Amino acid sequence: MADSTVSQIPLSQLVGSLVRDIVDADGMAAKATSDFIQNVGFDKGELRMVQFSYQQVVPGAGVKRYTVSVPLLTLVPIPILGIEKAEISFTTTIVEMSQDDSQVPRLHAKLAADLASTKSDGGMSETTDVKFTLTMARSDVPAGLTGIFGLLGNNIQVTGAPAKQE
Repeated sequence: MADSTVSQIPLSQLVGSLVRDIVDADGMAAKATSDFIQNVGFDKGELRMVQFSYQQVVPGAGVKRYTVSVPLLTLVPIPILGIEKAEISFTTTIVEMSQDDSQVPRLHAKLAADLASTKSDGGMSETTDVKFTLTMARSDVPAGLTGIFGLLGNNIQVTGAPAKQE
């Protein structure tokens, strides 16, 4: 019968690598947000603005035309996502406990293999299941971005043309 375990690894390294991968994934989400802000909000380092015009009746002055310039980043939802919750489950077999010079015990484990899967040639295949459950949620807006939104709000400009008499 085939060995039902795979390579031995320090348990701390196994768990640590899984946690590091989750942190890396969260960092990738943060980078995607940063890239979105750069690509949508700026053009060659300049704030990307949206302009539109409208007319309004001004009592006693006729119709006045206004032009509004608004920073695009204040108009679009910014995808700020992060990992809210992560669950990792796997089956392991503790095969050894050792101590190094610091006298801190270290557990060594082997991931238990699942022998229930079948190879394409009809034989059995050893696989190791590590199950992840990640919950993504909209993250809080970082304080720096809130400050930038305040500055962008000050960049909204409304200019008016002279009124047309009717």
